Amino acid sequence: VEGTAGETGREGERVVIGWEEGSPRRKKRKERKVFVCPAQGCDREFDFKSHVDNHYRTMHLKEKKYGCEQCEYRSSRVGDLNKHVRIVHKKEMPWVCEHCKAAFSQKSNISYHLRALHGEGDGGGGDRGAGPPG
Repeated sequence: VEGTAGETGREGERVVIGWEEGSPRRKKRKERKVFVCPAQGCDREFDFKSHVDNHYRTMHLKEKKYGCEQCEYRSSRVGDLNKHVRIVHKKEMPWVCEHCKAAFSQKSNISYHLRALHGEGDGGGGDRGAGPPG
């Protein structure tokens, strides 16, 4: 059973009524607020207002508040900006294949390399590339 935004008195927020996890005999009714994205046609819901606000700004308004000091690159997430600087400007290649010494900027790239060229499993956990220096 779900409440609507009108029941809470605030647009973009509703109350979801469900049952707590646990023993079937001891299940309790619980209510929690869910914050709904205000964008037309978007059905994303979040447990925290700050999360829906961030989603709306970055996904619908395309806000990119983090800018590279060395080029025109902009991002909505600081982690993406940091990765851009490491790969594009610093040319870091911390992932090195132990078979052929090929170097890669990202773990996903060495994992693909290991599967495609050296026939190693799925690349998860057992990949034989040396990790980044740390």
